Amino acid sequence: MLFPESFIPCYPRGLDFKAVVGKRTDRGRDMWLDYWSNSPEITSEHIKHISDAVRSAGLMVALGITEKESLGGTLHCSLLYFGKDGSIVGKHRKLKLTGLARFIWGESDDSTLTSLVTPLGKVLAGPLWNDEGLLTAELDFALQAKSKLDFDCIRHYARPDVFEYRVNKQPATIKID
Repeated sequence: MLFPESFIPCYPRGLDFKAVVGKRTDRGRDMWLDYWSNSPEITSEHIKHISDAVRSAGLMVALGITEKESLGGTLHCSLLYFGKDGSIVGKHRKLKLTGLARFIWGESDDSTLTSLVTPLGKVLAGPLWNDEGLLTAELDFALQAKSKLDFDCIRHYARPDVFEYRVNKQPATIKID
């Protein structure tokens, strides 16, 4: 069973926390505190209840949550993988965020870039584009510059701590029976 991105506490669509560059408000801080307070840590009782429900149902579950780090309290856009026994068998945190998602969630590292091999097949998290082939287009460079607000792969998205010019081996694969 698959639940969408940030299903818990909720996907923050439309939430602006009353903030603009250089200005915050007390109302916005209260809104942020509410969202932050409802974002669970992996070791929380809320996640243990979900684990129990998964075990009772005997399902494999992928659950999107806004995960709160236990050390420091940074929020992450995470996907938790639960085995049929209710245990968390894997976790994927978004590595790099786009647009205003950068305002809410922190960046991750490569430690959660795993795939799972299950009786249902291989499970991956992240954007996958199958067999798109070679695409050609006329470029509008003004549009390209505007899009950097959402995704600047040259500067903002450059991650020398995670990516380097070499051939990476397959991330860890976890076999689930």
